[in-house]
Amino acid sequence: MFAQVIQGETATETRDELNALVRDGLIPALQDEPGFAGALSLFDRSGGGMMIVLWDTEDQARRPSEDRGGVLQDVLSDMAALSTLPNDLATIWEVGCKVVHMGSSRRLTGEPSL
Repeated sequence: MFAQVIQGETATETRDELNALVRDGLIPALQDEPGFAGALSLFDRSGGGMMIVLWDTEDQARRPSEDRGGVLQDVLSDMAALSTLPNDLATIWEVGCKVVHMGSSRRLTGEPSL
């Protein structure tokens, strides 16, 4: 499993709009992409943000956005219009382990890699 980590920033007055785009547009579009394994959207109150998108393979994580579905491209374009940082701040990381909390139970997947 691989993580695509994308850093971003927006003006504080457009943060809620960007968060809505992520929740209502980006996540549903990502779910239609081959190899999509999950995502986290993180933000601070000053406008900084980060997306961690999980993919089954490294090739899927490195796939250029222009090679992805049209709906996803449209959402990414809308998000870029609200961002104050360049769109090339993505890095790819191999996932050493993944912990998922499901209610009161926990599930650990993957082997830690050093």
